[in-house]
Amino acid sequence: MNKVQYSAAFTLTEVLVASSLSILVVAMVMTLLVKNLEIWRDSLARLQLSEDSRIVRERILRGLHGKYGLRHARRSQLAFTVGQVLFNDVSSSNAMILVLVSNQPPAWLDYTGTNRIIRSGTIVENAAIYTNGNILHIDLTLVLTNKEKKYYQPQQIRVYMLNE
Repeated sequence: MNKVQYSAAFTLTEVLVASSLSILVVAMVMTLLVKNLEIWRDSLARLQLSEDSRIVRERILRGLHGKYGLRHARRSQLAFTVGQVLFNDVSSSNAMILVLVSNQPPAWLDYTGTNRIIRSGTIVENAAIYTNGNILHIDLTLVLTNKEKKYYQPQQIRVYMLNE
């Protein structure tokens, strides 16, 4: 009698089905990973822009190193043009210029030279400066570019100018 021996192996159909299912699972996991990476990158960029926006607001109001900000300026010592605010500090004769020019980082100019307000890649998209009585209005939009995507942060700064 002839004995037929069978070897334990998978058929071609079983191998193809298992491979297809494995590729499908790996593709789904990779899609989730890439999407989560994009969300994480967006969140980090928004967080950086929010932090830069807060720093810009605080340094405009309080100045560099807590001195010579717009909160310390008098109305009679204030002059502004498109993208710039010139003022003298109340307690000294130091003239300061706040520079908010499109496509440039926000900066202070003083007797020591140009001082960037923030060190990251955040720049000014647009700025509108005007007064209404005793209040100086600065409407500012900051932009951060990350991986060809732009993130915008509008900022409204209101400063009550000191009386003489």
